[in-house]
Amino acid sequence: RALFVLAQSDTPRARQILLDLVRRGSPVELRLRAVEQLGIAGDADDLAALSTIWKEGTQEGKEKVLEAWMIADQKKPVFEVARTESDPRLRRKAIELLGVMDATAELNALYEQEKDSQVRGKLLEAYGIAGDIAALERAYRAESDPMLRGKALEGIGVFGGDEGTKTLVALYGRETERPLKEKILEGLFIGDAAGELVDLFRKEKDSGLKRSIVQKLSMMDDAEADKVVIEILGDQQ
Repeated sequence: RALFVLAQSDTPRARQILLDLVRRGSPVELRLRAVEQLGIAGDADDLAALSTIWKEGTQEGKEKVLEAWMIADQKKPVFEVARTESDPRLRRKAIELLGVMDATAELNALYEQEKDSQVRGKLLEAYGIAGDIAALERAYRAESDPMLRGKALEGIGVFGGDEGTKTLVALYGRETERPLKEKILEGLFIGDAAGELVDLFRKEKDSGLKRSIVQKLSMMDDAEADKVVIEILGDQQ
């Protein structure tokens, strides 16, 4: 509580106490909370102090600095960490936070230069967090790696809402690879798109995909889905 009050004060003495706590506070939990408060306060001196703390900090402290930058909506330093950091954990954290900050331009720049498939997968997750369905669809169409194409579909399903549902249905009609069609069905299931799954079931000719759709419908709390399942059970008797 005292830290919160200090962070709200603009007096030189309050700022100095807060900065001293960041550098030498004990226990460590108090020091990390002080870093968080610097991000909440967000004035120029506090943000400059965060850069200094980053250079001097432990990994745990650096993670807190990243979160503080995110709270202060400081995309540039988070982007620089995502672009240049050698520690994979900190880099993944920075990429995730760029998604939280809706930093789509920064994510685009990273995706264009990145070669490592695991990092590209993390960037696709960040696109999903940012709700950038267009970027995920572009990646799905452009990538040759099945893992990354599947990851893009997952992001559309998990974070896409109504727009994502429409996108997945359109992609299903054009997709020819069975595993990716299954990924689309999973995305529609996660997005609670029972009506769309029912429509696909009625149009689908592949018996294996029809079974997959029915399995998903049977786990959904939807009247139309229940009707389809009951019809199938009646036909089998």
